[in-house]
Amino acid sequence: MKKFNDVLKEYVRRLNDDDLKYIGMRLANRLGGDLGEAVEVVQRQPEMDRWLSSATSADDFFNMVDQVDSYVQLEVKKRFGSYEPKEKTKSR
Repeated sequence: MKKFNDVLKEYVRRLNDDDLKYIGMRLANRLGGDLGEAVEVVQRQPEMDRWLSSATSADDFFNMVDQVDSYVQLEVKKRFGSYEPKEKTKSR
């Protein structure tokens, strides 16, 4: 049986670019409903949903979300370098 970290890495690697960016932005900012929106995307995959549902406390759940966030941020950096907005140059 695989360790869950391996399953988590595999899940993040399989995400399409749009979902990866979406989850990454939501978990990085965590404003308003960001956390809930990110979890909605993650829970679409049944294995991830079961894992998140296994949290025994709020602390446990937030630690799991932090794990997802760390893998997502690593994958974002690997694929895109970063998704910080580029400075717009003024045209003359």
